[in-house]
Amino acid sequence: MLTVDQREAILDKRGDDEKIIIDLLDHARLWAELRRTLRLQVDSAREFITSYSERCQQPPSASVSRRVEQMEPVIDGKIDRIDGVIQDLIQIVSLR
Repeated sequence: MLTVDQREAILDKRGDDEKIIIDLLDHARLWAELRRTLRLQVDSAREFITSYSERCQQPPSASVSRRVEQMEPVIDGKIDRIDGVIQDLIQIVSLR
């Protein structure tokens, strides 16, 4: 994630530093990877809930299932906001 200092440097240099766009694109790639990792983790949690309930011969816990289902959109929304900031900065730098 970009620090406040990094964002200020981008705006102060007005995109005149070639390294800025590379750094921003790297950040965007990292957030995409984090999003994929989040989805894999949620899928793994779902599989665990199903497997555990089958092993215990009980229905899955509604509260645990609900928490897992709520986790993805909350974290995904935070990633969206951060990704949006990075995309905005990429646009600013690209306009130079």
